[in-house]
Amino acid sequence: MAMLFELVAVFGDPLAAHRARALVARTGSVQVGHRWVPLTEPSRSPGPNEVTVWPDGLGVGGRWADKWFSGQAARDVDLDDVADQLYGLLKRFDGYLCAQVGWDPETDADLYNIQEAVADPDDRLQHCAGLVLAEELALRWSLIDGWEPFAPGHVWRPRRSFRAST
Repeated sequence: MAMLFELVAVFGDPLAAHRARALVARTGSVQVGHRWVPLTEPSRSPGPNEVTVWPDGLGVGGRWADKWFSGQAARDVDLDDVADQLYGLLKRFDGYLCAQVGWDPETDADLYNIQEAVADPDDRLQHCAGLVLAEELALRWSLIDGWEPFAPGHVWRPRRSFRAST
């Protein structure tokens, strides 16, 4: 089973997702340690409104992982720095409804799962550090406590450090 350190964003329409894919292609790479690592071609899976992108090879297992990083080199990567760069890229996107950076964040950055968590009075997305939401959704769901401005039209639950994950 592969685990990837990635950015997952869900858009309100395919055109906004297309613009994000084009921006990723123009950005090209992120700095990981002392090396510039190309970003993968953004995935359209599971659909045209989702964009998934990661630094090529930054993961564990599977055909996409370990290309540049293995063993100790993978453990030495400053994932906080990589996350900051991916969130910086996200700030340049428009039209997304939710997004997150981390190890396989697809489950948390899923509108159905978010709606389920919001409906649960014991959950209310308390566990979703690093989750970014369109401000209109946060207001609709009365998510105020613990949410901070992220980019125009978006709020987030500030992320925690990834240092413990390495």
